[in-house]
Amino acid sequence: PVISPRTHFVFTPLLASTAVGTLEFRCIAEPIRGINKDIKYHEAAATGIDIENKVVQCENAIDKSRKFSLPYDKLLIACGAIPNTYNTPGVQEHAYFLKEVNDARKIRHHILDRFELASGPTVDEETKKALLNFAVVGGGPTGIELSAEIHDLIKDDIFRIYPKLKPYFKLTVYDVADKILGGFDARLGNYAMKKFKRNGIDIRTGTKIK
Repeated sequence: PVISPRTHFVFTPLLASTAVGTLEFRCIAEPIRGINKDIKYHEAAATGIDIENKVVQCENAIDKSRKFSLPYDKLLIACGAIPNTYNTPGVQEHAYFLKEVNDARKIRHHILDRFELASGPTVDEETKKALLNFAVVGGGPTGIELSAEIHDLIKDDIFRIYPKLKPYFKLTVYDVADKILGGFDARLGNYAMKKFKRNGIDIRTGTKIK
């Protein structure tokens, strides 16, 4: 059996596009149950392991009051289900991750909510700037793709609905390295830097988030 709280395998390179509506969520997700019909799948979280008796304690992902145990012959534990915050204070409480479909949904709703709030009749200019100041941490492929998608969404779609909020929008990319897309050919990183600057996207390299 396979125990996992997630029901779908997600093609993560495409998550950035779903966060802004370029792609629908269903286009990048494949049901785990459809991968191998011979494997029994449980939508649950493993909460404990009894090594002596070879039993895994589980908790239903939908109704946590429903608990059960499953025996095993051999046990494989897949790590990496939780995003790494690198022990940066405040990340878990205040940042949005981009690892799953639900994360992409939250980002999309957050962007739309900020513009709606900023359009309120009692909102002053400083508050508008704060509400529409978006930060993307990470200058790797996912961060750069997400930044480009957010920029296009706001420029091509949202500004048509909220044209008076154009002066208050700001998008900044932060990366601790001295350049973005460091794992790729330097020409690609330089091209992205120039294009982002032309589009008004601020890039802060060599910057550590504290």
